[in-house]
Parts: sequence; structure tokens; C-alpha cells
Amino acid sequence: MITPFLRAFVCLLTAFTACARDSAVIINEVQYHPANELTQSEWIELRCLHGVDVDLSGWQLEGGVNYTFPAGTIINGRAFLVIAQNAANLPGVAALGPWTGKLDNGGEEVRLVNNSDRVMDRLTYSDDGDWPTGADGSGATLARRLQSAAENGPAAWAASNNLGGTPGSSNFLDADSTPTVSVPVPIDSASWKYNDTNIAPPANWNQPGFADGDWSTGRALFYNGTALIADPVPAATVLTGPAVGLIAYWAMNDTVGSATAVNSAAGGTNGTLNGSVGTNIAFTTDTTPRSQVLRVNMTAANANVSGNWVAAGTLPVMTMSNSFTWAFWAKSNEGTTTDVIFGNRYANAGTTDFVPREFIKFTTASFEWHLNGGGQDLNYADIPNGSWIHHAIVKSGAVLTCYRNGAVSGSVTVSGTPVNAQPLFMGGNGANESWSGLLDDVKLTPDPRTNRI
Repeated sequence: MITPFLRAFVCLLTAFTACARDSAVIINEVQYHPANELTQSEWIELRCLHGVDVDLSGWQLEGGVNYTFPAGTIINGRAFLVIAQNAANLPGVAALGPWTGKLDNGGEEVRLVNNSDRVMDRLTYSDDGDWPTGADGSGATLARRLQSAAENGPAAWAASNNLGGTPGSSNFLDADSTPTVSVPVPIDSASWKYNDTNIAPPANWNQPGFADGDWSTGRALFYNGTALIADPVPAATVLTGPAVGLIAYWAMNDTVGSATAVNSAAGGTNGTLNGSVGTNIAFTTDTTPRSQVLRVNMTAANANVSGNWVAAGTLPVMTMSNSFTWAFWAKSNEGTTTDVIFGNRYANAGTTDFVPREFIKFTTASFEWHLNGGGQDLNYADIPNGSWIHHAIVKSGAVLTCYRNGAVSGSVTVSGTPVNAQPLFMGGNGANESWSGLLDDVKLTPDPRTNRI
């Protein structure tokens, strides 16, 4: 017999479960922790999933912030609508607002409620666990990965590729996105505009709508003829000899049962295998195209385990001007996680954070570049399991680029670097964040290389 109480409970549970899956409008992107909180630049973006317009009159945002949509508010089919803490602080964006309240940097629930008091979408984010760290104070936003669906939970979200996010437009390129068409301007063009008044330009000088009619026209100060610029690294460069910073090559061709991954670069640090050496972390033979490789956090029967890793020394202190390349072959044996394939999460092999928190790690979901307590991550398509893939992370000045089997799979411009020398691990940060898979031919160079090294 279903009592009135049980019937009410079942209805309530069903409403919570279905609140977003059949919603015409969803929460699509959130700037909950801007780089400069004094600017009151928090905002929330909605997206209409349907091909028809939706009337939002009387709908509300509830939770950490509160906002009631005015009568006549329409979100067009397949379009976006931005609600801001202070709309004046989003130049070039047609944003509604202001709202009352403030989004919590550490975690918050935000609800989109229609004019019948039904919850149409609900986002409960956090700055820890599996939630993207890049959206926590770096200037990047919390962006829905697949913006044509109403899925929720940490796996459905990523840090935006662009600092400041993409208010009013698509988070990431997808099948529905209109390709960006770029028209290069020749460097020897006589139509460049430049400011030669010796007066600082207004803050919006670099925005598309800026009126530069009073500026001078010409080849500007950076033009001085034409020249051929050689590649920074000749194709014949090989990984031998000492150089500035860290140079390393762990070929993983070591004796089966050995606890040492030999670094064949001159002066390089050997890797030390830790955990159940010889069983759950071991040099082994794999099928083509690789031969001898390192198996980490896997049994001989390919069952995933944890608590095994390689300690591979310390990375040099990063700067905005220096460059590097991390390159390796990997065959993942797990799904999308934030486990450490290569890099670090903590200041040591334990769980002690740098203060402020900072780390650099390559995972199946993203390359996490974390500094000053926030992240500026490089996002790419999730790495599938069961396939050998060649990965290269290239830092050239402020630009991080990921290559997968030689093709660009993502890029981001960072505004800073960690200030401490970071420990370097493979397969996990000590016994924490253990990644299960096979590794081969791990190489580091102190220069940017786009070819497979």
C-alpha cells in the first residue's frame, strides 16, 4: 500500500531526478571565482536546448544568488542568455542583472526555477574532488563540456579554454558550432592602425568595436622589412648532452624485475619504481607497435590497482619566458579521471600542498596547470583507454599546446607559472591519484618541439 507520505516522497524524488533532463533551458557556463573579485564580474550563462524561443518571464535563479527574470524576457532557440552580478562589468555582452547574493568560491548550488516553481536545472559545483580546478580563481570559467545535453556532475564540466570564458557564445567547438574564419593581415601592410599620441589608450582599445579612426595608419613601429624566421629547433636536434633545465629520456627498456627506470640523457635522474615492484609496477613486453614498456598500477592480468608510482626527480622552476616539451607514449587502462599520468599533484610524495596550492599534471581529461591556488588548464578530448597514443605537451613562452599523435588537440595561453620546483612522478603522485596503464619512451626537453621526439 502506498501511503500519501510515500507517494509524495516518490514524486519529489522523481522531480529532482528529472529536473534537467527534460528542461528546455539549462545552466551552461558559470564564472563563480573571477581572477579579480573586486570587479564584481561573476556571471551565469543559460542555453536554450530547443529550436524555438522560450519565454522566461517570472523564472528565477535561486541558491547562492537570486534573480527574477522580468516580464517579456525571451531566450531564442539554441541561443544563450547571460545574467551578471554587474552587467556593466561585461562589456560587449548583452547581459541581464544585477542579481542579489554572491557565488561561493568553495562550492555552491544554483537552481533555475520556472514560473510554476519547478526546478528546470540545478548545478551544485565545488572546488575540490573531481570538479575542474582551472575554474577556481584563474579567470577561466566552469563550462559545460557538451552544451547540447543536460547532463550534470563533475564529468560534465570543464574549465574554459579562454580566460574570461565565452559569455553569450559556445563554450567549445562542436558539431553545431560555426567555424571561426581568420583573415591574416600581412605584416608589411600599410593599413595597420597605431597610437602615437604618447597618451595611454582607453581600456577597450583591443576590443573589436573600438573606434580607432583618430589613430595613425601605416606599417607601425614593429615593421622593418621582411625576413625568413627559422624554426627554433632544427629537425636534426637529438636528445643528448647537457642543456639548460631538465633533459631526460626514460626508454623503459630496463630489465624485467628492476626497480630503476634508467635515464639515458647525460646527467639525467633515474626513475625509482615504488610500490609492489615486479607485480603491480613492472617492466614488461607489450604487443606491437611498442615492445618493452612500463606497466603501472596494473596486474599481469590487466586488473587495475593503486599505490604504485615512479619518482623521477624534480622539474626546474618555470618562468613565463622558458619553454619545454613533455613527450611520451601511453596506453590508458582507465576512463576519464584526474589521476596523474605524468607530473604531480602535491609538493611531495605525500599529500602536502604547496602554499599557495600549485601543481602541473597530465591526466586523461586535461593538462592541469595550477598556480596561486587556481588553475589555467589545457582541455582536450578525453583520452580513450586501450590504445597506444603519442602525447606531447609543448610550452612556448605563455602558450601551452597539446599534440596527440602529431596533431594539435588543444591550446591555452596562461598568465603565470608555479613558483616552486615541482616533483615529477609517473603513474600517480606517490600512492595518491594512481593512474593505471602502460608508459613508454618518456622524454623531456627544455625547448618547444612540435614533432614527435
